[in-house]
Amino acid sequence: MVQTSSGPAILVEGLTKSFGEVRALRGIDLSVPHGTVLGVLGPNGAGKTTAVRILTTLLLPDGGRALVEGRDVVREAAAMAASPFASKSLKGPGNGTKYPACSKSGRTDGAAA
Repeated sequence: MVQTSSGPAILVEGLTKSFGEVRALRGIDLSVPHGTVLGVLGPNGAGKTTAVRILTTLLLPDGGRALVEGRDVVREAAAMAASPFASKSLKGPGNGTKYPACSKSGRTDGAAA
């Protein structure tokens, strides 16, 4: 994978997102170094899918900032969509993201677990 930044692969600072009166993300902070495998675990409604959708430019945050490979997911959404992280790792044809498929089976290759 081509690195565009010397900083962390993913940097999230004070990320917030609400849906009406429901606060899905309440100022999360996260720094993921290059070469790290990250698992996102938590109970239903914890904001896991919301965070992944923001990181893959499928959803805009209400506040805070998120950088993937040094690119701001709001200001540089077009560049993000063309990046190896978004285009090859998490986004796929038909469903927009592979996250729902891998959240049930733990795999992203389509094979049964």
